[in-house]
Amino acid sequence: MDHLSLLDAQNPQTPGDGSFPSSSPFLHRDIFQPVHNAPVIKQKKLINIVHHLHFSGTPVFALVIDKQYDESYLLPCSIESCSPGEVRCRWPQGALPVPADVQFQDLIAEDGLSLIRFPIRVIEFNEEGFSTAIPENAFLLGKRCVRRRVCRGVSVVMTQNGFTARGDLIDFSPQAFRVRLIPDANGTFIWMNADAPCSIQLSRNERSLFSGTCHCIRRTGGQFETQLVLSPAGNEIFRFQKRKKRAPRLRLMPAFSAHFDHPLFREPIQRDIHNLTFAGFSVRETMEEGV
Repeated sequence: MDHLSLLDAQNPQTPGDGSFPSSSPFLHRDIFQPVHNAPVIKQKKLINIVHHLHFSGTPVFALVIDKQYDESYLLPCSIESCSPGEVRCRWPQGALPVPADVQFQDLIAEDGLSLIRFPIRVIEFNEEGFSTAIPENAFLLGKRCVRRRVCRGVSVVMTQNGFTARGDLIDFSPQAFRVRLIPDANGTFIWMNADAPCSIQLSRNERSLFSGTCHCIRRTGGQFETQLVLSPAGNEIFRFQKRKKRAPRLRLMPAFSAHFDHPLFREPIQRDIHNLTFAGFSVRETMEEGV
């Protein structure tokens, strides 16, 4: 399940009246419809999850309803403390104050693989944050096939039939990745055909990381700034020519392991080496943790 309800925690948009901290409009209420069929997370396990979010510094989102405009927003916040029966959340530093008349509905945590929703009952609310009681049950609303990783510092260039747009990489998975783009001068996304393939180049500090043809899976935004979810046209990348005769492959016991920093999301990765030859080696990974 692709949770578009969480748009972009790193560079969210601010509602028009400027009264909220940096937030994202909540557009997919339909994911709450099958909540009665969703797996239930009991309070004891939920407390452990909250502690993990606290110590790892993972941001969470407060789902609030603006009664004046009848619109829902996701407000990013961080867990400041967790005591028995109560969680304290803090707004981002420098955020605009949240109006006192907003209605808090849920707290949502997302780790790139699963989405957890737990109803909240606000105990205290002020300009710095709010505290809420820990509910008896939370709900696991869905689980992606592959974990999505947040990316920073990767620039993107998209070209299609003479149209060029530039921007940055938002997140990545082996199946698809999401980019934020702005057209070159005097350009507009009216000139882009979302049904036709486009050429994508990803780079960091002028070093090329990926270049290839991609298909647009989804597009959101306007004429002068948009977000695209793209999928590479080819399932495999052939950097070297295939050999006529396959070299014998060996499996070592105990197995070696490969350690590297992923070039897109800059996290240390470790994978066991499945087999190797004098020309190269293969690694094994699970689908949901694929990189």
